[in-house]
Amino acid sequence: MVSQPVGNGLGNTLMNETVINVAALLQEDVGGRRNYGLALGPLTLAEEMVATRLDGDLTLTRLRGQVLGSFRLAGTADVECVRCLRSYEETVAMTFAEPFRQRVDVRSGAEINASDQLDPEEDDFFEISDNHEIDIREAIRQNVLLALPMRPDCGELCPGPDTRALTLANGDDPDLDAPDDGRFSALSALLDKRDTPDR
Repeated sequence: MVSQPVGNGLGNTLMNETVINVAALLQEDVGGRRNYGLALGPLTLAEEMVATRLDGDLTLTRLRGQVLGSFRLAGTADVECVRCLRSYEETVAMTFAEPFRQRVDVRSGAEINASDQLDPEEDDFFEISDNHEIDIREAIRQNVLLALPMRPDCGELCPGPDTRALTLANGDDPDLDAPDDGRFSALSALLDKRDTPDR
């Protein structure tokens, strides 16, 4: 479903929609712009990782053979702490720009040769669909993931690893003393001898 902007007195806001029709923008001269507010609900980032809320704004700028999306976003994502393995909310804020390559001429419907329109060294593009629509979901997902810390940490009050849970997960009983496997018996004898006072 293509998003329907909602007027909010400050411009157009896209509510939980990521597909935008840019047919009118593609008929404008280079430099034409559209501004949108963004209010996105849960967005899956990866397996068991979700951005719970993202707000911000988006500017679409008509360029030669493409539309450039300039994003400014802030929100929260549910991530897992690397120390205690508990889920917590990580705050994210980012600005980024992504190009969306035009595939079809909006007036004639003819396919556009990308090599005639774009820098040949640039190959990292999202695409505008044959229906002249862009979907910003994947661009947002990738950039939110990049904005998250590589080692998520829930903070100074992190309780650290749950050693009992880790022991149980390994199939051991934390209430039983580990049996002596004999590998350190010689070292133990030396330590006992050292600690015995001379007579």
